[in-house]
Amino acid sequence: MCMDKIFITLAGFFGASGVALGAYASHGHIFADDAARASMQMAVQYQMLHALALLALGIWARGGGRSVPLLAAGALFTLGILVFSGFIYLRTLGLTDALRGFVPSGGVALMAGWLCAAVAAWRSAPTRA
Repeated sequence: MCMDKIFITLAGFFGASGVALGAYASHGHIFADDAARASMQMAVQYQMLHALALLALGIWARGGGRSVPLLAAGALFTLGILVFSGFIYLRTLGLTDALRGFVPSGGVALMAGWLCAAVAAWRSAPTRA
């Protein structure tokens, strides 16, 4: 499967599941307190933002922008969504609190993804004499 299809497929999955989780966070009545609901909503917000970023990377790759930094950006966004948002979901839904310490590493992966996207843009920029 090509990089563009993978990124666009992941964007679709994360976008759809983000809408579902966002609706659950807005209408769910299982949260112990407002802080838990706010954490869930923040995780959804980060997931949706990075789903759009994956979509943009897929479109970029489809246009011929395939490169190692672009691939790394998509991989890091995916990892970041799974770790950052995923572990917050698990915690706020009461499934586990043991993975809480890994949440910041998901945020680092998201930041690294943005830096890789910047490197990809810099490397693909046309040179002008």
